[in-house]
Amino acid sequence: MNLPYEVSLFKLALSFLTRIPVKITDYSDEKLNEATGYFPLVGALIGTLLAASFYVLSLLFPVEIAVVLVIVIGYLLTGGFHEDGLADVADGFGGAFEPHKKLEIMKDSRLGTYGTLTLISLFAIKYQVLVASSHILLLLIIAHTLSRTFATSIIGKCPYVTADAMSKVKPVAKHLSMSAENRLWLTFACVCVVLLFVGFTIAQLIILIVSCFFVRAVLIAWFKKHINGYTGDCLGAAQQIIEVFVYCLLLLFLD
Repeated sequence: MNLPYEVSLFKLALSFLTRIPVKITDYSDEKLNEATGYFPLVGALIGTLLAASFYVLSLLFPVEIAVVLVIVIGYLLTGGFHEDGLADVADGFGGAFEPHKKLEIMKDSRLGTYGTLTLISLFAIKYQVLVASSHILLLLIIAHTLSRTFATSIIGKCPYVTADAMSKVKPVAKHLSMSAENRLWLTFACVCVVLLFVGFTIAQLIILIVSCFFVRAVLIAWFKKHINGYTGDCLGAAQQIIEVFVYCLLLLFLD
């Protein structure tokens, strides 16, 4: 293993998914494709930072206020990157019938009715689930890791829509190399081991894994139905949908 190269891939993944200042000197599309293997690890870092933030905030404020502040910190930490993708997908898929018109709407920087309602609903669900849970720290770390694992794994399983090339969003990986997939699923395997150590049963773990794969399959079918593939916005939408889904499922398991 070339450790300096792996570190540079992680830094690129961190720079791509967050607003954490990281100096990147050798960016390339191919390197971004490789760096996607570290997206789940970045998700784990984001979840850990949010969990630590909640722990400190909960010492100072009621849990309801602490949860709202943590959600806001999440927006600041990622720049609302994934939320923006979800809103664009909601506007595009809900605002037109033809695939090319859906893509045109998704590229528009203005927020429409569908996107607004989706973001409000997203915030409400996250808030209610986190407030209702007595395992908020665990929910944050697991959901942010798994959501980025399964959203990233859509790459290569669904055609990339080339019309997305002129999109307002950042560049997006178009395929997963074998090494990137190995990094991706290694992180996932580590999460599964951790879940067993924190008290999950084998049955609960199997339900969680199978459910996440099912949601991913539904999302892939949904993207293909509307625009015959995926865009960067679709991956952001997938991350948010899977994150909320994991929150809800973990709430059933742990509380």
